[in-house]
Amino acid sequence: MLAGDDTFMFFVLHSNYRVAGLPGFAGRWIRATALPIAVTLMLVVGNRVQAGNPSSQVKTNYYKVTGSTPHEIRHSIDEARPWKMRQNVDAQTHWHIDWKFSSNSSGDLWRLKSFELAVQILIDFPIWDRPPDASDEVIARWKAYIAALWKHENGHRAIAHTAAAEMQRRIARLRPATTQQELRKGVDDICRRVIDEFAQQEVQYEKETHHGAGQGAVFP
Repeated sequence: MLAGDDTFMFFVLHSNYRVAGLPGFAGRWIRATALPIAVTLMLVVGNRVQAGNPSSQVKTNYYKVTGSTPHEIRHSIDEARPWKMRQNVDAQTHWHIDWKFSSNSSGDLWRLKSFELAVQILIDFPIWDRPPDASDEVIARWKAYIAALWKHENGHRAIAHTAAAEMQRRIARLRPATTQQELRKGVDDICRRVIDEFAQQEVQYEKETHHGAGQGAVFP
């Protein structure tokens, strides 16, 4: 049988799990878009795929907030956040995992030749254009709020990285298949399952942290 190559890219899309009606809280959104990616190559060693560290691209988009008093700042957040018509949250973390693979045949079995995996994370976050007349008390409250907000969003970021690592771990244990289609289905099923499992972890994380409120991500 002649060796063959198959390359397959699958983009995963999950709906928004955010709950509206929670002003002042953090947020998270899993989604997928076709963006340029950096990849980590997993090479076949013997009959197994050797996993490398998942590559990651993280980008933070800031939206400007103004005001001198807690009330003014809160109003500015509510008006300035790009998604104000959709959700009452102050920050969002979007993440997705891209993957593709190639395969070849040897004898009657198809094996992975390579597996490419990347994580992309986009964080939308407020930044305060602090006026000269802001009081020390308001500044201190803002700093505490921002620290808590970052803690919450970094929790979502950690979930994304853990999902990618788990995906690589499972792919590395994928057995050869009798057909190319069977191998493709095996890869696809593993990646879909991991995404689904970690989407549920995201939901649980929001419940446990009360969308960041339990970590102090509330202003004022």
